[in-house]
Amino acid sequence: MTESNSNQLISNGYISAINGSLIEVKGIENKIKLHDLVKVSKFNILGEVIQILSDHVVVQCYEDTYDLKLKEAVINLKQPLSMELAPGLLSNIFDGIQRPLDTAFKESNETGFLERGIELSPLSRTKKWHFIPLKKVNHNVENGEIIGSTKETNSLEHKIMVPPGISGKLTYIVEEGDYTIEDEIYRIEVSGKEKSFTMLQKWPITKIDPIRKRQPPMNR
Repeated sequence: MTESNSNQLISNGYISAINGSLIEVKGIENKIKLHDLVKVSKFNILGEVIQILSDHVVVQCYEDTYDLKLKEAVINLKQPLSMELAPGLLSNIFDGIQRPLDTAFKESNETGFLERGIELSPLSRTKKWHFIPLKKVNHNVENGEIIGSTKETNSLEHKIMVPPGISGKLTYIVEEGDYTIEDEIYRIEVSGKEKSFTMLQKWPITKIDPIRKRQPPMNR
């Protein structure tokens, strides 16, 4: 057994009880955080840790637990449930764990039945978006600043912003052109080190979005 496989086994657990959509998992209670994701190996079922006790954790499963059995392996994914934020988000319809329903419909041979455990990227990794840079190299930028934009629809402009908690000197930005959400778009020097950024950001759903000021609704 390799060292990586050994570490993976150590960080995983097993089902010790099943109660509807809730399962209890032993073996990861000292290695996991509240709201982290786990995956039941057999059916690829995702779940979220909603309670951590001394000898087990309680997991809310996002799909049917029918035919699950005790002792089945549960993988600690070591990350919270997060939303992908990037161009393409507002032109899609998703289920509760951000699986795109249009893609799921095609994957199901247009039967409309969403197969349990199906894994789909929330946003396309191959579609290209026309990016227009709005900042220049050597400018100092901070979180929330608009780096560039792309048209998501004819009427909707998607602004690409510096992620929360990031500020520094802009050392690189692409020229205007077509790029995927995973292509490198810009780099920022943060504390003496360059960090690379794309049009894709991931945000934990339990973490409040940072805002500078909340504007009251206005009647038009």
